Amino acid sequence: MATTNKRSNASSLLGQSNADMIKSAEKQWFGAAHMHGMMLRSLLQFNLEATRFLQHRLEEDLKTAEAFSNCKTFSDLNDAGEKFCKRAIEEYGEEAAKLTNLGVGLMSKAAEDVQQEAINVTA
Repeated sequence: MATTNKRSNASSLLGQSNADMIKSAEKQWFGAAHMHGMMLRSLLQFNLEATRFLQHRLEEDLKTAEAFSNCKTFSDLNDAGEKFCKRAIEEYGEEAAKLTNLGVGLMSKAAEDVQQEAINVTA
């Protein structure tokens, strides 16, 4: 009878230990899945902004091609080209700043989320 109780106690302890291990692993897996989701969301936000800008620039390229085809003189062509280059330089600079700020914001948010996930997993 005493042997049965020892086995029962050992099984109970082992079962509890396994349950704790499973619970810990589950927290870690959910934490990892959550982090991957946040990382994917950040990447998609960044790519969405870059795609919007690219669409805008392609539309500007198309307008410029149309403006070039409507030029009657070399001076008209030079003015259209100058206007295009000036606008492109300004817009690429603005977009670089926007993407940099977006990246900094996303990285800051990611750092906060990682810190919170670490707290959640170890709790």
